[in-house]
Amino acid sequence: MWDHRLFYVLSEVHWRTGRAMYGDLWTGYETTYGPESDLSALRQQQKNAAREFDQQLGHAKFLRMHYPENASDAEYLSHQKDIKSAETASAAARTKRDQLSEALRGPEQNQAGFERGASVQRRLVRAFSRGELALIFGTGMQVNWDEWARHSTFRVSFAQSLIYAPSDLSSIRRATGFVERKAFDDWHNGPLDIEVRLAKREGPEQFADMRDWFLNWITVSPQKPNKDDGEHLFQKTFSPNGKTTFSDLWRAYAPDSWRQRGRPKS
Repeated sequence: MWDHRLFYVLSEVHWRTGRAMYGDLWTGYETTYGPESDLSALRQQQKNAAREFDQQLGHAKFLRMHYPENASDAEYLSHQKDIKSAETASAAARTKRDQLSEALRGPEQNQAGFERGASVQRRLVRAFSRGELALIFGTGMQVNWDEWARHSTFRVSFAQSLIYAPSDLSSIRRATGFVERKAFDDWHNGPLDIEVRLAKREGPEQFADMRDWFLNWITVSPQKPNKDDGEHLFQKTFSPNGKTTFSDLWRAYAPDSWRQRGRPKS
């Protein structure tokens, strides 16, 4: 039996994430704000984002269907990287498309509020796509973000806590979005809390560069890399303000198996 007490609806997940990221600046109305721009400009931006999404998604599909023949390992990995880049670009365009669609329906223009809400949405999309959090469609179906995101009709409304499912993946067109409470609370008090503290210490833009560097470093390492070597390279690349910045990133993003003590199992 579905017990709603064990879950947060998506709008509350958005609110709690925004509160953690922005503190007292967070009003709770960010999902209703639109950017300060004339409606014709917003409509054009939304159309451009929709076009970019379709193009990048189509490019990713094409690449998936056309692997190079007799490819070397290096060529295969390069092709995989191109696919991932196209899918990442399509995901970013989708998020912008949907944000602007919501903004066009918003009753109030507030640039700072819109940017706060958009930032929180991007962070949650990244959490769902990277498997940091599981997004639940209706009463039990887990959204496989990477798979669902390959369909143009997939959409998430954080304001209404609604997920619009691709028709060929679910017989139900739309349903409420949920996130399991304990999983969210652990993420909120763990990786997200670390991110907020690091962004304050290092500055938002510098932290974003550090985070992307670290995520790329662990992504290209199928086995546990040497942490000391990674920290040395990180310090040389960024000269962070904090002495524990690399260790904090390690705690936030390194796979659980890498953070366990002792030698890795062969």
